[in-house]
Parts: sequence; C-alpha cells; structure tokens
Amino acid sequence: MAEVRVEHLSKRFGATTVLPDVTLTVRDGEFFTIVGPSGCGKSTLLQLLAGLDRPTSGRILFDGVDVTGLEPRERDVALVFQSYALYPHMTVRDNLSFPLRVTRRRTGFDRQRIEGEVLRVAGLLGLEPLLNRWPRELSGGQRQRVALGRALIRQPRLFLLDEPLSNLDAQLRAVMRAELRHLHDRLGTTMIYVTHDQTEAMTLSDRVGVLDRGVVQQIGPPQELYDQPSNLFVARFIGYPPINILDGEIRDGRLRMGVLNLPPSAAAGGDRLHDGTRVTVGIRPEHVLVMSGDGPDVVPHEEGRRVVGVVRLLEYTGSQTWGVVEVDQAGKGIMMIGGVQAGDSLRPGQSVSVSITGAPHHLFDVDTGLHLGGA
Repeated sequence: MAEVRVEHLSKRFGATTVLPDVTLTVRDGEFFTIVGPSGCGKSTLLQLLAGLDRPTSGRILFDGVDVTGLEPRERDVALVFQSYALYPHMTVRDNLSFPLRVTRRRTGFDRQRIEGEVLRVAGLLGLEPLLNRWPRELSGGQRQRVALGRALIRQPRLFLLDEPLSNLDAQLRAVMRAELRHLHDRLGTTMIYVTHDQTEAMTLSDRVGVLDRGVVQQIGPPQELYDQPSNLFVARFIGYPPINILDGEIRDGRLRMGVLNLPPSAAAGGDRLHDGTRVTVGIRPEHVLVMSGDGPDVVPHEEGRRVVGVVRLLEYTGSQTWGVVEVDQAGKGIMMIGGVQAGDSLRPGQSVSVSITGAPHHLFDVDTGLHLGGA
C-alpha cells in the first residue's frame, strides 16, 4: 500500500497548460477517484503518477519518498486502461502470468510459484474456468477481469485505473463496479481511479477529487460533494438528475426567484445576506415536486413555493418519474426538473404545478460561483 502526495504539480504541452497547480493527498489504502469532464486533465495526472510522462514542475511522493524522476518500472505501480490490451496469441493463463515471467530473473519466481500466483489471482476474480481460453473467446467483462488480474499478479503498492469500465455496457459496468469495490475491500491496496462518470465516482470511492480545466475543485467523500458542494461547478457535475439552477435576489427579507420566493433560511447561509444581494440558487430535483394542476395543495401557493409550468419531457427511471418542466422566471422560460407526484399520469405539453419543498437549498456567488452557505 502507499500514501500518494502530489505537491504543486503542473504540466504544459507547448503553450497549453493542462494542469496549472495540483496539490492533493491520497491516503494509504484508499479508493480515490478523480472525476471530471473530458479534457479536464485527469488522464494526464494519472500518467504523471505512473511515470509515463514528466511534470513541468512540482513533486510526486509515494510514502514520503520523491518519485518524480523515477521510471515507471521503478515506481511499483500497476495500470489498467479502458482498452484491455490482452495478448491475443496467449491464453488467459499466459496473459496473467506474463508480468511474472518477464521478471523471473529479478524476482526468482520459478514455474511452480508463478502458477500458484496465477491460480490465486484467478480465484480472486472468478477466472478459474477461463484459464485455457483465448481473449477472442471472452466477453467484455471477462476481458476486463483478465486485465485487472494481470495488474494484480504483481502485487503492486499502487493501482492506477484509467476509465477501465468505459467500453462496457451499462449493466456490465454496474456489475464490474461492485466487483472492483469488493476487490479493493479484500486487498486494501491504494487505488486511484479516473473517470468522467460521476455515478462510478459516487459508488466506488472513499473520497472523490473533482477536476475541471486542470484545477481541483473539491475533494471529499461522495455524500459530502453532493450535500455540500464548494462551488457551482461541483453542484452541477455531481448528482443526477442535475441540480436546478435559478437566478435569485434577496429582497424584502425573501429569497426571490421570479414568481418563486422563499425565506432566506431555506438556503444555507441565506439568512446572513443583506437586501439587494444577487445570488445563483441551486435546488436539487428531489426537492421539487411536479403535479397535475388539480392535485392536492401540498405546498400553499401563498408561500411563494409554487409556480405553474408546462411539461416538456418525462423520464422514467423505474421507481421514480422525473418531469422536465418549462416555467417562467422574470419573463424568460427556464427548465426545472422535479419528481412527479406518485399516482399522477402526466404527458408532455400538460400544464402542471411545480412546488419547492422546505429542504435547505444552495446559494452561490454570481461572480465566482463559490458556495455562500455553510454546511
């Protein structure tokens, strides 16, 4: 296992700065995920950790030892990529044993010990029945398990995984997420995982680092990122369906968003803002109720928590139906997403009521995007 510390790491390609100044710590034995949109620099950061590229400036430390100048083979790390990169002319057994066979002179492993390691890893990953098969005879999930096994067999102190599940279908990704998490719990090895998929980040990780344009926006446990986003980018990126974003202003002791208005205390930190303060308001979809116009008066209209809108899209996710509703905010139409009231049968084009519950919402600075409220 290893603690990984990155200190003021930067990377430039010509005139383009991909990573301006990254500082973070991955704890010993942690499953740490770096998540962000395509092109944000997360794969570049992983390559720097692996030693496949050199930083422009800054340091990388494993267990307090500076490894910035070391070659990949000297860092004792294992990489798993989205492309399985299995040797097509080798069986599963030979693919698994390959890393040990090429280092036999250095490690002193004989054939019997190598076979024992192959069986150990195959047992961990459920590959025993597949050992004599060729890669072309395997499913996508089986190939990914072999790729993981080939990394595991070396018993590295650090695993680096670069979008390893992105080539799998949705159902298989869910299965492999569970297998990866179970594997980490059994091994306790430090794992750094890169993905653009926030679902993977939220379900797999002990902690998550959110990256945007090469800058770490926030690091924390998944639930903390969802409940306490440090800025507007994190609030938008983490969570599905995505958070509702509205323009707001503190006026006459109320948080006003067009025809909607709430007491300032409805948003964390709102009661500390003075009249005339303009804010960006974030409201999670689970705190928005979409119901037919003749539905029960769950939230009194006079509280300013309800607005009329038109259904533009319905999304069925099994246990919940989400409605995308166009509402008027200060003369312009905006889309809000909320849960459809149980029992309501809505259709696109239908007029509905959209109600805001009393749960704490989020306020962000209109200029910086920073969160204005406390936890």
